[in-house]
Amino acid sequence: AVLFVLQERRAPVPLIPVAYFVRRNFAFPLGASFFMNFAYMGAGFVLTPLYLSEVLGYSATRSSYLITSRPLFFGIAGPIIGVVGARLGERSIVIAGTTMVVLSTMALALVDVSTPDMFIFAALGLAGFGLGTAMPAMTASLTSAVEPEDVGLAGGAQQMIWQLGTVTGIQILQSVQVAREDVVGPAASFSQSFVVGAAVACIAIVLATGIKRS
Repeated sequence: AVLFVLQERRAPVPLIPVAYFVRRNFAFPLGASFFMNFAYMGAGFVLTPLYLSEVLGYSATRSSYLITSRPLFFGIAGPIIGVVGARLGERSIVIAGTTMVVLSTMALALVDVSTPDMFIFAALGLAGFGLGTAMPAMTASLTSAVEPEDVGLAGGAQQMIWQLGTVTGIQILQSVQVAREDVVGPAASFSQSFVVGAAVACIAIVLATGIKRS
């Protein structure tokens, strides 16, 4: 990270101009993106399918039906936020979206063999709706914080941070689950990993409060 900053400061055409990080509507959405995706992808993309199939014994068909709720509600969120987003402002929307991801991840920590499918479907759908709510507002904040010629750069920075959050979340939350499995058992190890994901995603809520309405 240090070498990257040093390189970017002297590069004639940097990938990310370091000066932009002093602009709150650039730095805070990027940070919130990282920590929200840490939980969204780390908990929902890898841990949830493993938990449903290996611990709860769900079939591939049943698991797929439940997990479909995430992209489904992600798609539903877009048009809704497109209508009300301008009135609410980026900060309120990002706070709402990241809060939904936190609540969804906490709900997954409560899932066990007696949990109804509808609860799991709703919990995963809440994460999808939260991500679909927050992403457009984060992008709007980023692009409004940079010079017009750097709008593409802002989008690229967001994608890079997004992918870093994905990789970090998957690796760390899986590591937590594996490390705790011999201590507390398979089901509890997944539950504790979900709690860790939710706790990390809370950082995204804090960072979202720093976004200024553009």
